[in-house]
Amino acid sequence: MRSHKDTKKVYALKVLNVMRYYYSLRDIQKLLDLPYQTLWKYVNLISVPEERTVDRILSKLEELKILDRLIAESLSRLDQGLVNIVTKPGFLNLFSLITEEFVENARVDLVVPTSTHALLLSGPVAMELTCDICPFIDEALSDRKGYVTTHYLDTQNNEVKFIIASRTCLTDKHQALIIETLVNTPDKIAAVVDVLKRFKIQVYGVLTLYSRKEAYESLKALGLKVKSLKTV
Repeated sequence: MRSHKDTKKVYALKVLNVMRYYYSLRDIQKLLDLPYQTLWKYVNLISVPEERTVDRILSKLEELKILDRLIAESLSRLDQGLVNIVTKPGFLNLFSLITEEFVENARVDLVVPTSTHALLLSGPVAMELTCDICPFIDEALSDRKGYVTTHYLDTQNNEVKFIIASRTCLTDKHQALIIETLVNTPDKIAAVVDVLKRFKIQVYGVLTLYSRKEAYESLKALGLKVKSLKTV
């Protein structure tokens, strides 16, 4: 948890805001043992909690593992399709909060989504980190001038695939965070890492919703900092 009192306060308010999308204020009242009217003022930013109240809230959140609960609840809808997860405002805010914790105080100046669904997640993240977005896509363009193209072997399907990214958004960047939704093999992300290295961009880490354990371990073996919300 955050140590500086102002940062802790902001963090507590962010978590309360995320919880609003998953629970009613009455439910949050019961979970955190706080008066309804007080919670209402907090989530509507009419007032902010005192330091002692912040510590109580953070302690309760940690005790109940609230963020883990919200992640599990969101990912339980995975069989209904990714679009039912990555288009929900509550999950976008939750993912942004998780990303902020993952990055900590690192100076990330580029968010790199490696799929269409990951691009949806990247908007709130880029706003939170105040950095740019450079998507790597597999769209076939008639004119690839100004784009960098790389090929990789998709070992799961045993076929060669390609991804492209604009050279412009890779220029003058220093540290990137890669975001993906489902990772079954490390092949595509490894190819993205190689491109970023060619542009002298350091990769801070990789954040995914779901990863196969083998892919997760392979990415870590590349020396990357990896976090997956669910690993199987």
